[in-house]
Amino acid sequence: MDDEHLYELVSEEMAEGDIKQGMWTKAFANSMGDENKAKAIYIRMRVEQLAREEARREHAALGVDDDADGNDDGALYAVKRLQDRIPPELMSAIQIGVFVIGMIALWYFRNDMANIGRRLRQMLSGGG
Repeated sequence: MDDEHLYELVSEEMAEGDIKQGMWTKAFANSMGDENKAKAIYIRMRVEQLAREEARREHAALGVDDDADGNDDGALYAVKRLQDRIPPELMSAIQIGVFVIGMIALWYFRNDMANIGRRLRQMLSGGG
């Protein structure tokens, strides 16, 4: 992702005196009072914050929510983008192909699966 525009935005904010005080205080504390280091830390933190906000807007535009556990690792976003790029006809063909391959695999391994089923029944019935 090209984040140069985010650095420009932060530079403009700082030139206008639009500093997020809580973030600045945190950066200052993390820099042990060194104002130059605090400025660098603040810029990095603010760019990361803007990048997260930008990603949330993109996700919302695509109708993708955060993961169920509240994490937003981008996996749902990637899946949604991939789905949007695959034509519906191709997606249907892929689904049919996966189904057919699954059925062939079931047929091919039917004896093995039957043996596994018999062993499970024996184990569950206590026949060991």
